[in-house]
Amino acid sequence: MGCSSRFGPESVHLSESNRHHQRGSPCSPSTASPSARPPGPPSSRWLPRGAEAATTAAARPRSRRPARRPPRPRTRPPPTLSATQVDKVGTVVTDSKGYVLYRFDKDTAKPSHSNCLAACAAIWPPAPATDALTVKGVDKALVGTVARPDGTTQLTLAGWPLYRYAKDDEPREAYGQGAGGTWFAITPTGAKATADTGGGTTSGGTTTPPSGSGY
Repeated sequence: MGCSSRFGPESVHLSESNRHHQRGSPCSPSTASPSARPPGPPSSRWLPRGAEAATTAAARPRSRRPARRPPRPRTRPPPTLSATQVDKVGTVVTDSKGYVLYRFDKDTAKPSHSNCLAACAAIWPPAPATDALTVKGVDKALVGTVARPDGTTQLTLAGWPLYRYAKDDEPREAYGQGAGGTWFAITPTGAKATADTGGGTTSGGTTTPPSGSGY
């Protein structure tokens, strides 16, 4: 049955409940439900608690993490002992910092023993032994250690205890060469370097040491 645009007299006496029923009838001017959601993204008024924050966070663009830098290659430490060319003394042994190493004629190689102690060791510091021993141009089989009376451990080469010279201020200096006629830069085989740099003056086969440096 179709809906009439005119209502009879009896329509005036509709009860309140009939009016409510009529609003929901197909003849009502508006058939849309008042609770129907409009199309499009959901409004916050329709979202349960906590869902609004999650929706907002999901809508935000994700920040990109900066790319990780590749790890730097590890640099190897310099060799503990190296064969190094030094002016006026030839090829001698230097330590990890490039300082020339010496041997003392008053020491013994078989067995290894140091006789440079106290004030002598202040001028001629013993070369300390290290846990990770590396060499360059030196036969590792010739390298050893010796215990000193003070409890420290000293490097040896071919049995000879090794020392630095306190007056060598820079790497590859050999001012201790020939000092006291008993101190010499040591070669990679453990022999004495034969050339002289002025640490002692050589004349007629006799070496005169610089003041206060020989024992």
